[in-house]
Amino acid sequence: MIITPFVPKLMQRFDLRLLVGVGFTLFGLSCFMNTTMTHDTGVIELIPAQVIRALGQPLVMTPLSSFATVGIEPKQIGSASAIYNMARNLGGSMRIAALGTLQSVQERFHSNCLVDSVSLSSPITRDHIDQLTQMFLRYTSDPIQAQN
Repeated sequence: MIITPFVPKLMQRFDLRLLVGVGFTLFGLSCFMNTTMTHDTGVIELIPAQVIRALGQPLVMTPLSSFATVGIEPKQIGSASAIYNMARNLGGSMRIAALGTLQSVQERFHSNCLVDSVSLSSPITRDHIDQLTQMFLRYTSDPIQAQN
């Protein structure tokens, strides 16, 4: 939100392709900053990457909107802008749905692989459960609770 009011001034001074390139570079840097993210990553650790991404977004979206309406008659700019925004939102929704479906399919695949590999009749699984039970017995005197 802070950089958005300055983008039109930047668009007058610099080539739009340069602004889009800088914006995508900031997006890429933000994604690179998230490569070390784990399940232990806290909210505070996510803030720098989000700030970098937020700086890049207006540098991409505003010039791309301008590219989309180049050569359109002035009285048709509103309609062209509306169609561009609708197509952008629809495309984003379709990509999110496709990625969600892909994630769901992969989750089922890996879950099935684990179920096939881990069996109570397997000696490796039984040995591992026995080791875990012995470890839990150090913390409790109840063998049933340790087994559970």
